[in-house]
Amino acid sequence: MSDQEILKRLERLKPILDLFPKEMDIVEIEEMAREIAKKIPRLRETITRTLDLKNVRVEGTFNIINSKVGGKLKELVVRSPSPKFSLYILADGIPRITRSYTELTSISQHSELLDAYEENGNYIVRLKDLNWLQNFMATISVEEPTTFNNIWSIWDEYV
Repeated sequence: MSDQEILKRLERLKPILDLFPKEMDIVEIEEMAREIAKKIPRLRETITRTLDLKNVRVEGTFNIINSKVGGKLKELVVRSPSPKFSLYILADGIPRITRSYTELTSISQHSELLDAYEENGNYIVRLKDLNWLQNFMATISVEEPTTFNNIWSIWDEYV
């Protein structure tokens, strides 16, 4: 590294160095930075998962997603020929959604993250942008046996 590059880096660091007491030298600041870095969690690798199921017959309950690590639901879409189903979302052990399709339709009018609507005889629920730290589960249950046209989802897991 040339002297000019070192000077440029020091100039960029000057506002940060000014935060420390003047009696601390650069070696002490570097040691402090190493100690702080040890305490900051490392960035984890992101793995994108997808699910694309067609003509899924459900009797009782069906577990769509069961993640045991932190992550983010990008999108979940359920298409059913019947409105007689419910969606259950559990994030970090806390129930986030426990609603029937009918209940979801009234909520979706007021939410940017949830859509529930009927289209050409299909009852569709779309959920997006939901984060969790440790675990996540998305489940559907039906009042009577139902063959879902499509269950589709994409989510990130942090490993």
